[in-house]
Amino acid sequence: ARQTSAGDAFAPYEFEAPAPANDHLTDAEALSALARHAYDLLDVDPKKDGDVRVFLNRLQAAAVADQALLFEYFCASHRAVVRAARANGTLDAGVADLRATSVAVTRVEVVGADAVSGAETRLSEVTLDRGASFDDALAKRDAGLGDDDRRASVGATPESFRGTGFYASRRPFIGTGKTGYMLAVRKANARNLYVLTRPNTGTLTAELTVSDLRARYVAHRGTMPDASAADLAALRRDWTEAYDSADHSDRGGRLVKMGIVSGAVLPFWAALERTVAERGAEMTQADRQLKVVRLTLNDQTKLVGIRFPPHVLGALRAALRDAHRLRAAHAVANVRAEAPEPVDARALKAANTAPKTIDTFFGKKASGGAAPASRPP
Repeated sequence: ARQTSAGDAFAPYEFEAPAPANDHLTDAEALSALARHAYDLLDVDPKKDGDVRVFLNRLQAAAVADQALLFEYFCASHRAVVRAARANGTLDAGVADLRATSVAVTRVEVVGADAVSGAETRLSEVTLDRGASFDDALAKRDAGLGDDDRRASVGATPESFRGTGFYASRRPFIGTGKTGYMLAVRKANARNLYVLTRPNTGTLTAELTVSDLRARYVAHRGTMPDASAADLAALRRDWTEAYDSADHSDRGGRLVKMGIVSGAVLPFWAALERTVAERGAEMTQADRQLKVVRLTLNDQTKLVGIRFPPHVLGALRAALRDAHRLRAAHAVANVRAEAPEPVDARALKAANTAPKTIDTFFGKKASGGAAPASRPP
């Protein structure tokens, strides 16, 4: 029986001992066994096991079927790692774009200027409006309509309609006690999945399956092909009422308020961690991870920084000011600015001289000069 080790790339999907021949293998176990066999055929020296360059060189000479098998195993492993990291809340997706219909900056405060570099640390308080008006939703609906939706809607009823369109919840939403409305756009490359847009949240990243759509929602009368003018007016009224009633920052509201720390952040990272340590119980898991976010403001400029919920901004502001004072005191005691040295004349000349090209290397012929003598044959 082959034993696995902690550094074995195939360990996540492999048993320490092979299963008996009459046992049923899962897809993951079968893929692991086949990928291990394909990898063994590469005949990589055990001392160089894990060397990416050697692996890629051997992979080029492998059979196409083995290449596809190893690539499929890599994709399956990557999906499993990402799924586990997302479930644990440790997935680092880099800079995350926060989507919103509009982003208003209500206050910008310079918390301090770095005593060493002079760069400013800014704390911006912003309000995001995530909502989607009826006209915006209607434009999304029209853009998402396909020929399949148009054919499937012929003769359909609100109960049987499952195409791209507006839907109402079968039961009132918990907390509000009101009927929920949404736009469901069928995905072009996955016809059993829908992308959702709500009046209070805009377009969501989560998707809905056709079975969930059937169980929880019914098509709004105003989205049917034979809808009357009164039905269309009722659809606009219902959506607009849900949109207008969500004009707040409480639960279920369109508005999200937060603080963004930008500018000189890394020198004062300990202040951010201190705020999380002291007020982490009042923060969501996403806020505690101190991830970089990017916002597109109403004037189309970008704001990039670390997000914090509004109720901890006071503690964050105090921690940043303390960190700036400590760094300034350290700079006074330990940082010395050296006097500038005189400019090197040769280096200055070289920097201001254009690089030579094939045209300038041999120099230019003097104007009006005699033509060079012809060379004898």
